[in-house]
Amino acid sequence: MNSTPANERHPPLGHYVAETRFGEWFQRTDIWRQYVVDEAIGELASLLPPGRGPFATVLDAGCGEGAAFAAVLRTFGPRVLVAVDIQPEAVAAAGRLATELGGRIEVRAADACALPFDSGSMDLVLCHQLLHHATDPVRVLAELRRVVAPDGWLLLAESCRAFLRWWPVRLLFRHPPRRQQTAEDYAALVAAAGFSIGPTSIMTPAPWWSRRDLGLGERLGWPVRVPEATQVRIAAQPRPR
Repeated sequence: MNSTPANERHPPLGHYVAETRFGEWFQRTDIWRQYVVDEAIGELASLLPPGRGPFATVLDAGCGEGAAFAAVLRTFGPRVLVAVDIQPEAVAAAGRLATELGGRIEVRAADACALPFDSGSMDLVLCHQLLHHATDPVRVLAELRRVVAPDGWLLLAESCRAFLRWWPVRLLFRHPPRRQQTAEDYAALVAAAGFSIGPTSIMTPAPWWSRRDLGLGERLGWPVRVPEATQVRIAAQPRPR
């Protein structure tokens, strides 16, 4: 009987390099939801101006199997949450979860480089851990800029170069074979796509799971030292054209 390695790699899907089998499994775990997704959404929400929201229409770009759905509904209170992903199996799983969570979530199969939405139709766009899987992040950001409302917001959460180059991450997960981005690179890409980032609208947290010692030093009372940012969170608004 043939066995399938836990880190078997999928071929690219359009403009996106799909995750490994291990990565797909990990994104179904409570660790992923609690420590990666929920924490990132809380950090992104803290970057918004006080009293901003709720948002009528929210887009979850690259939603996967819907790990962010509950946190998005709870945090941003949208009238409609629209979620897209390019991978058919993920779309099917996200659709089932959307049904369980109620009638405010619409799930569609779509490429983030060619979204099936009108320009300016989204009040809030969530882009969580999508760009480092995209073969053309510039094109993705241009499309997100197109669909966000003139007074809307882009919330971006990404893993940075220092984390993605760590050998366990390179072994177990899959990303495009290109130069990955630093936090400064991501900020520059967002700005180049036509967004404005305020001085208090970016943060570079270093969660325990992104550090080389997995947070052991902090638990022992040692100072946390992160030479290069492992994560970045950005809240940005579109600049007038």
